[in-house]
Amino acid sequence: MTQKVIDTLKYFGFTMNTEKSETEPNQTVIFLGWEWNLAKATVKAKLKKHLFFLYVLYSMRRWIKMETEITVKQTAKLLGKLNYLRLQFQEASLFLNSMDHQKAQAARLREWNTIMIMNKTAIPDVNWWIAKLRANILAQLIQIPPQVTMTTDVAQSGWCSTLEKELEMILTVHGTWNKRQTKQTSNNIEIKAITQRLRRFAKVLKNLRVQSIAIRIDNSTAIFDIRKWRASTSLIKEIKHVHQTIEKLRIQIQITRIPGVKNEIADALNRLQRTGDHKLKEKISQQTCLQMNLNPIINLFSQHFNNLLPRFMSTIRGHGEIAIDAHNQTWKKEFPWIHPPISLLPAVLKKIREEQIDAMIIAPLWTGQIWYTELVNKNVQSLMRGWSNEILEPGTSLIKKNLKLPPDKICCFLMDRRSGREEDSRERF
Repeated sequence: MTQKVIDTLKYFGFTMNTEKSETEPNQTVIFLGWEWNLAKATVKAKLKKHLFFLYVLYSMRRWIKMETEITVKQTAKLLGKLNYLRLQFQEASLFLNSMDHQKAQAARLREWNTIMIMNKTAIPDVNWWIAKLRANILAQLIQIPPQVTMTTDVAQSGWCSTLEKELEMILTVHGTWNKRQTKQTSNNIEIKAITQRLRRFAKVLKNLRVQSIAIRIDNSTAIFDIRKWRASTSLIKEIKHVHQTIEKLRIQIQITRIPGVKNEIADALNRLQRTGDHKLKEKISQQTCLQMNLNPIINLFSQHFNNLLPRFMSTIRGHGEIAIDAHNQTWKKEFPWIHPPISLLPAVLKKIREEQIDAMIIAPLWTGQIWYTELVNKNVQSLMRGWSNEILEPGTSLIKKNLKLPPDKICCFLMDRRSGREEDSRERF
């Protein structure tokens, strides 16, 4: 077939250079200085090119360390040669930014033919290039379809991220920023949130053998910088962290924008009410006790304005509480109604285990959380109550601060850890 094509071209007057032509069927071809593997859809620079670039980089590192004077024009030429490798290393711009910035500054202040001394801050970037060329990792040309979706939402008050697979929630994490992080720009904390969430989900991604993940955020700057692997000087450090993380996890990412109005779950968790200023509606709580045939005698982690029982322990000093800070009180000889802030659920379950008591716990159904697994697997009775916005009553501070109720459905669990009862309940379930 190949010979027929050659004969046809010659018939029409074309001249062929047989030395530079590939006439034999081959899965690996050399084209434009690149080695293309057509079977695996990968590409890398030829060995001769690699050796040349390594020589250039070793020379650059020596000049920088010895503070050797070189012309601005010569620096631009070297950076242009490294830019050639962008096909194999898509993140190349991130590790040329520092040197390119110094070159541009020197050219602006002086002229192209004047001399300059490269600052030693460029050495880590040169070392990165040398390590990459030594490893000579192939660039994958095929984009793998995403297997899971990570949705992230960030605000100055906190962050939240959800991990979904085939529209089913796998994991939900949320938290707050420290004082130093709250002073950073929204772009900085948005990109930082992506890195942190990928690291937090690392074990899950490994267990699911994920090779590609879709990331949905509502920050256009972060999306552009990650898609192009380019960034301004103020954001380049965070973008590098994102790339290093996905490289370590050995995954591909596809990042897209999700409008804030559609980012309901992540946005709600990001502005989640964590102090417990909400309660189960009184009618719902009465129905729950009747249907489960239970009669709790004390309400823990409540306050005078959201208490449902005559006896209660408050989170702060108020009116009518029998004690403050339920964690430091004994729960024995009590049958408590516990509707705690979500962050306290692990500590509540630990307290129940230690004191070996039975208790009613009200909590959202958040798959992937440690406390969720224990609630589902260790309860002796449970009752689904419905969606949070239908059965929970928000407090005044929640409304004033525009905070959100926990999204998802709310369930009541009867936990019985009295000796001899846990094994019986496990057998029944």
